[in-house]
Amino acid sequence: MKPIPLQKSNFRSKLEKRYAELLDLHVKSGVLLDARYEAIKLRIGDNVHWTPDFFLTYPDRFEFHETKGFRRTSAMVKIKAAAQMYPHFRFVLVEAGKKTGEYIFKEYKAYEEK
Repeated sequence: MKPIPLQKSNFRSKLEKRYAELLDLHVKSGVLLDARYEAIKLRIGDNVHWTPDFFLTYPDRFEFHETKGFRRTSAMVKIKAAAQMYPHFRFVLVEAGKKTGEYIFKEYKAYEEK
C-alpha cells in the first residue's frame, strides 16, 4: 500500500497541519522514512480505541505522535493507556509552544515494575 502524502490529508486542526509540514520536511531530508496521518487505530480497552494523529517510521523505531493545542483529560488517559499496552512503540505528546512553529514534546512510557 502506497502511503498518502501528508499534504493530501485532511487535518482536524491548524496545529496538526503545521506539524505535518515539519514531518514532511523530515521525510524529505531522510530523518524519517515515513510519516502517516491517522493511519492506525489502537485498541486500548474493551470497546475503547484510539487513533493517534501521526505514525512515524524512523530507521530504528516506530513512534506515535499526538498533537494537542491544550491538554484534555481523556487524551492523556488514552496516550498513557496506549504506552502501557504497547511498550515496544514510543508515544509522544506534541503541544504547541508559545511561538508559532515551536513544539513541546513529552514522551509517555510503560510503567516499570520495581
